[in-house]
Amino acid sequence: MNIYFKPEMLTELSGNEMSGIEGGLALPRPFPLPYPTPFPFPKPFPLPDPMPWPLPDTI
Repeated sequence: MNIYFKPEMLTELSGNEMSGIEGGLALPRPFPLPYPTPFPFPKPFPLPDPMPWPLPDTI
């Protein structure tokens, strides 16, 4: 079963509870970005809300 992530589905979480869902990472908000993350794969740059690029159709 494929789970589809569309930008409009991430809008309500964006800037509220979690960020970076597209990368499988969750950064607690509100923290100013760039934010030192304990994750092994840090973000290459701060993610704006909403995300300006199209997400992949399947994860």
